Amino acid sequence: MAASVTILKDLQAFTPVYNKMELSVQADAGTLALSGMKYVFDVYIENVTSPTYYRFQVPPDPDFSLGNVDISRYCEGACNSTLSAYNSVVPFSLGSNANGTQSIIKVTVKYGYSYMSTPTTRTVVPDITVGSAKYAFQGALTKFQFQGWAYNTYICNVTNGANGQFLTDMKTNYVSLTNLGWHHILSDTPTDIDYLVVKTYDSAGALIQTATKAISVAQNLTTSRMYKVATAPESLNNMTGAFVTGAQPIIDSSVATYTVQLTNSASTVASEILYFIMQEPCRYTQRRIHFQNRFGSFDAFNFNLRSQKEETIERKGYKYEKYPLTNAGISRLYQDQAQVTNYTKIQEFLTVRSDYLTTEQNEWLKQFMNSTEMYLEFTDPSGAQNFIAYEKPEGNSWLEQETDIDKLFMMEAKLKLSQTSEGQRR
Repeated sequence: MAASVTILKDLQAFTPVYNKMELSVQADAGTLALSGMKYVFDVYIENVTSPTYYRFQVPPDPDFSLGNVDISRYCEGACNSTLSAYNSVVPFSLGSNANGTQSIIKVTVKYGYSYMSTPTTRTVVPDITVGSAKYAFQGALTKFQFQGWAYNTYICNVTNGANGQFLTDMKTNYVSLTNLGWHHILSDTPTDIDYLVVKTYDSAGALIQTATKAISVAQNLTTSRMYKVATAPESLNNMTGAFVTGAQPIIDSSVATYTVQLTNSASTVASEILYFIMQEPCRYTQRRIHFQNRFGSFDAFNFNLRSQKEETIERKGYKYEKYPLTNAGISRLYQDQAQVTNYTKIQEFLTVRSDYLTTEQNEWLKQFMNSTEMYLEFTDPSGAQNFIAYEKPEGNSWLEQETDIDKLFMMEAKLKLSQTSEGQRR
């Protein structure tokens, strides 16, 4: 009888890479009886060629003689975050960076076994069973969330229609005219994603225009399965080229609200609707923070109340006693230094404060407090909206608050600039 390895627990079609990616298989009795038998899991990741695959060899578990392995730690090394380029001029971008890193990867696992054919020789019999291709993306759900993970909820295609969700928990966003921003999607059928449709409305709720922009990037790549979609006003207004319907500027001062939705070329709906409300800052400098959310996408939030910069300065120096003798005799000056500072390092912090929050916003911003990657949007010296990296907020807590009970509440966070500056050295 031919050896067999049967897959008992496989990966879902789309799996967050920072959660467990567990596999479980069972071999036939004859294979299990071989001396020193181990299960073989060969993990192939598309575009990873060194090594071509990673091999896990695990002994059968003592209770049921199954082969069990978690491949997430290997796969996460091939997955990275992909914030869209600040100067992007297209409606859709691939789930990859300019350096080739990807926010979604294709994973194939081939199953086999090994055994001791002699006391000193282990023989490997690979590829008894070949699994189907799966996709792992830059997500990190809580254990409770992952337990109930149903990937199809977040698949955008014409089958799911208006039920296909963007990779965000905030479906209504407050934005300003100069804001940049994108939302990621997942799709098992990227060819269903053809058009970005933006509908703008005035303060009376009347439709101003429907702007439709066609996709201009590949639809047949692994990175096509996690598009970045332009959604914020400046990102929409930056789009160049012909429109299917409508024209630039998409968002101007007459727009009070707008919606974003995806369709195929026949205008069949392929995603839910995201809602946007225009809200310009009134008194203080707006601080817009882009942060990686639990799905590996990037959300953004405007902190519109007073923000404050702070700098801490680290100094190093040495004591110095100037030699007082000169050819004119003894010289002592007011400028003589007994303590010389020869090194300074400056660390900048930024404290940001929100307007009053809703219960939903406060719950969503827990992901901001937990995020490991965030950027401040700012106007660079060339006059363009750009990003600068900050580290996670100082402090280690988030508090649940509800408007029905706590009434009015805001969020304050102290952010640390990712870069430091150095002064002159002596």
